[in-house]
Amino acid sequence: MTHGEIAVLLKERGIRATPQRIAVYQYLDEHRVHAQADTIYETVVEQYPSFSRTTIYNSIRALEEAGLIRPV
Repeated sequence: MTHGEIAVLLKERGIRATPQRIAVYQYLDEHRVHAQADTIYETVVEQYPSFSRTTIYNSIRALEEAGLIRPV
């Protein structure tokens, strides 16, 4: 999915489409495996060095609460 498509999806689910949430969702969409938060962080921080681990955890929680992902 593109950033724009993800932004629309997030807005439809009632959550703000922040760059962090878009990056986390895009990672999960592209890597259809069980990913740990640290793995996601290590990948997205290369493109977005200002992201923190806390930001990734918060983004995961928001996506889960919106029903877009589920924990395994």
